Amino acid sequence: MVVYDDWAGRAAARCWWLLRWAGHEDVRVLDGGWSAWVAAARHQSDDHLTPTRGDFTARPGQLIVVSADEVLDLAERGVLIDARNPERFRGDVEPVDPVAGHIPGAVNVPTSANLADDGRFRSPEELREVYSMADGQPVAAYCGSGVTAAQGPSGTLERVRHRHQILTLALSSALLLGGCGGGSESEQGDGRKAAEPAGSSELSAPPAGTVKQVAPQPQGTVYDAASDSLVVAVRNPDRVLVLDPTTLQQRLSVDLPGKVRHLQTSAQGGTVLVPVETANKIFEVDLTDGDLRATDVQRHPHDAAGAPNGDVLVGNEFSGSLSVVRRGRVTHTFTDLSQPGGVVAEGDTAVVVDVRDYSITTYDIEAEKRISRLPAGEGPTHGVVADQNKVAVTDTRGDEVLLYTIDPLEKIGAIPLPDSPYGLTADPSTQTVWVTLTGTNELVGLDVSGSTPSEIARYPTVRQPDTVAVAPGSKTLWVTGRTNGEIQRITR
Repeated sequence: MVVYDDWAGRAAARCWWLLRWAGHEDVRVLDGGWSAWVAAARHQSDDHLTPTRGDFTARPGQLIVVSADEVLDLAERGVLIDARNPERFRGDVEPVDPVAGHIPGAVNVPTSANLADDGRFRSPEELREVYSMADGQPVAAYCGSGVTAAQGPSGTLERVRHRHQILTLALSSALLLGGCGGGSESEQGDGRKAAEPAGSSELSAPPAGTVKQVAPQPQGTVYDAASDSLVVAVRNPDRVLVLDPTTLQQRLSVDLPGKVRHLQTSAQGGTVLVPVETANKIFEVDLTDGDLRATDVQRHPHDAAGAPNGDVLVGNEFSGSLSVVRRGRVTHTFTDLSQPGGVVAEGDTAVVVDVRDYSITTYDIEAEKRISRLPAGEGPTHGVVADQNKVAVTDTRGDEVLLYTIDPLEKIGAIPLPDSPYGLTADPSTQTVWVTLTGTNELVGLDVSGSTPSEIARYPTVRQPDTVAVAPGSKTLWVTGRTNGEIQRITR
């Protein structure tokens, strides 16, 4: 799809961003717009055409937005760009918004800096210079309505293929959509992007089991058998809740300094591992009294796993690294990843799903060396230990669940699961894996006892089921519903 305008590319960029946000992966902006088309003496027409209906299905939420609560933190740890003209940035004039000035910590890169005198985009080399402050940093952009910011870092940095996270914020009377949930889908120089969960539609069936509203935006959950607790990460304010797994009543609430997307327990149980992405820290939280230990790691820790020896393995998305934390201290860092997503541990072996390299990698923790690396589909996101020496991986963009042996690392099977398989948990005691389909609000159970997974159960879920937890025996499961702040409990 090609979009154009006659307004220096601003409206076309906004259209480009919205289509990408809705899941269209092949959208272009006509460089120079209508003026360049006319100047090149291209064919013009005044016909009114009725377009043929296509087969595109919108999947809202495929690019990241950053909330007002997150933007000040991002301005400190990354780059916040104000795409308005300098006069509005300084607060000299304000023709639209009720308050003049800018967000503290923002830098001004007006949209006009993207274009040459002829109205075309500047060269990639020139744009790299314009946005040199953003190299290697997480980036957000805002303006007054979300139009000019869509052409700023979202569009121009894609043009020059910067290897970092791109987010867009639009501020007006309401917070408009802009360009983490975890990525715009962050992009490599070869065009690879980290997959994100599909935006869920309205429910088509009542959720199975029971549903309880707990807190805004639950997006990480795990069951701890040692304390018989269900743990959930929530937002506004950021915290982890320790719940009774049957009644879903709150036992404990632990405040956190930032957002969390995924939780795991320590190998011994009784402690939940909490990677706080916006604080660059991993927290080990005692589930009986809420005591916690914080360890500084690298940028944007996304997932963490506990090894049998007590080590904590932390995947740092924006640093492309895996930190090994031992008793509150980083003892080693593997730095050969692109963007680690899911992290699991099996004995002395760490297994990491690289969401931007589309690969799975194993590491010897004690020897501090990489063992092996293999491709992992078209857009993998998470992994779980499914059985002794087996790991299951959700290929979210490829609509599959992949099955590997760990030692040696070999792909042994796969099962197609359309509609964006994303949330993942496993019960090795029953050799089952449970995966959420965010595109259709469903939970699917898989038997992984053999080399090829097979479906054994399917349940309707709450809306936007990004994460799932299971108790040993696979008789009880819990699903988070991010849209309405709910927890669903399913008994089998």
